[in-house]
Order: sequence, then C-alpha cells, then structure tokens
Amino acid sequence: MSAEINRSQPPPASDRTAMAALGRGALFCVAWVALVGGDPGSWPFGLAAVIATVGLSLWLKPPAAMRLRLAGLIRFVPHFLMRSVMGGIDVARRALDPRLPIAPRMVGYRMRLPEGDPRVVLADVISLLPGTLATGMSGARLRVHALSVDQPLAGQLAGEERQIAGLFGPAAAVSGRVKDCGDG
Repeated sequence: MSAEINRSQPPPASDRTAMAALGRGALFCVAWVALVGGDPGSWPFGLAAVIATVGLSLWLKPPAAMRLRLAGLIRFVPHFLMRSVMGGIDVARRALDPRLPIAPRMVGYRMRLPEGDPRVVLADVISLLPGTLATGMSGARLRVHALSVDQPLAGQLAGEERQIAGLFGPAAAVSGRVKDCGDG
C-alpha cells in the first residue's frame, strides 16, 4: 500500500501551525541568545518568554495556507533589488531635475492575487516601481499614486503581479485592471 501525496494542496492547518510554531520558536530562541549573550542561566526565563512569544505570534499572525516557492524566491530577489535601485534613482532624478515631468495621479488597480500575504507583498513591491506608491487596499482594489501620467502603469502593475504570483505559486491569476481615480 502506498499513499500518493498531492503536493499542489497546502498542508492541513494543524501541520502548518506546528511548522510555524517550530520555525518561529527557533527564530525567537536565536533572538533570545542575541539579547542575553548566550548566558545559560537566562534560559529558564528565556524559554518561558519564547513560548509566550510563539503563542502570541500565532494568535496575531496565524500561518497561511500559501507558502513561498523557492524557485520563485530565487527569481524574485534580483528583480526586487533591481526595482529598488531603479525606483530610488528615478525619484532622485525627478527631485533634482526640474525639467522632468511630474503630473501626479491616483489610479485603482483590481488585483487577481488571492487575499492575504500575496496582496500585501504586491502593495509593498509596487511602492518600489519608479514614481509609484501604493496608498491603500480594499478587498481586491489597490490605490496607487503615480508621479507621471505618461508612465506605462498598467503594464508595470500587471508585471509585478506576475512576479508575486510566481513567488507564491500557481494559485493566482495575474491579470488586473487599471482605472484612473482622478487627480492625485
């Protein structure tokens, strides 16, 4: 008898919680050692603090069914770093060169990513695009402030959404829609 494992399905909630508790516990143990300098006499109190912190963190941020994919993370990190540098350079150029156009506007973007971490990561990453800043999220709708009306915003936002979908896996469709929300 052999049981097949369906790797496309997320693990059960109890398994996710146990794995999250172990991972967070290890992280908080490392933090405790860093705080107290590895004093063995501090561990009775430290262990209680770690257990309480793990419990509180699980209550405040339960583990999600969606996990990062290693291949997606490997592709995403260089993209993230490049976008960070490009966004900083663009904003600096616009601030220092008065000839560069600044015509701000607010746009709405309908996300296709699932709720939770993928949408939050998308909002954070959009703020790295040259001249853009995510200003709010309500359901599947994301408000974005853009510095220039001539930016190819629809393509940029859809491209970032595809990057995030690759980071979290195939659970998300990636075609959103941009709508002008008036002057910014």
